[in-house]
Amino acid sequence: FKEERLDSLNASLDPSKDNILLLHGDVSNKRDDHYLTDVDTLGKTGFDYIALGHIHKHAFLKPHIAYSGNLEPLDFSETDPRGFIEGTLEDGRLNVTFKKFQSRAFLVHEIEITEEDTRDTLLMNARSELKASTATQAFNRIVIKGYHHPEMRLDTAWLKRVLEEDVHYVEIKDESEPSLSLEDMKDAHEEDAIGQLIADYEADPSKNEEDHEALQRAIRALLETRRHA
Repeated sequence: FKEERLDSLNASLDPSKDNILLLHGDVSNKRDDHYLTDVDTLGKTGFDYIALGHIHKHAFLKPHIAYSGNLEPLDFSETDPRGFIEGTLEDGRLNVTFKKFQSRAFLVHEIEITEEDTRDTLLMNARSELKASTATQAFNRIVIKGYHHPEMRLDTAWLKRVLEEDVHYVEIKDESEPSLSLEDMKDAHEEDAIGQLIADYEADPSKNEEDHEALQRAIRALLETRRHA
């Protein structure tokens, strides 16, 4: 695409007509092989409406310049609503709006797991998360985060099998980790920063579950730093 082409298009416009420009390409990333030009340059071409394709996500870049996006989401990277743009253009007066169209959605649900959780409470939390959204007919991904009890075995295959009874599709992504034993860590790091962190945590009467998770992350970060020192 040659940007100079826009000048020739603009010069040939008939202002007595409604002028619409359709372009396929990117208007924000100059490194994209399909880069066209910037939005401001497009806005100065004189067209009453400019419909853009190539980017899957819907967006109004200006009141008269828009990506409609794709009609249906393709994968879990496309979680925003999908659809088309409907409107009228008459004597230069533009009225456009986005219309949701997709028959199914891709939804990502994050579930935080703690040391107190069991297989059953994890299932209960997952079911609660799915019921709280429009997940029944959607493609669902459950991402498990946090720190579980070191002796707990996360059976994601079982969890997926049970949840599939409730929804059209579900997959499980386990990003959780077994929690660290504070007693073992305190004994092993009595004289260093890790031991001091644990001592401060245990001495705090107002500590809660969030503090415990923050402590786990801090200890892991210190251990990782030492491994690369």
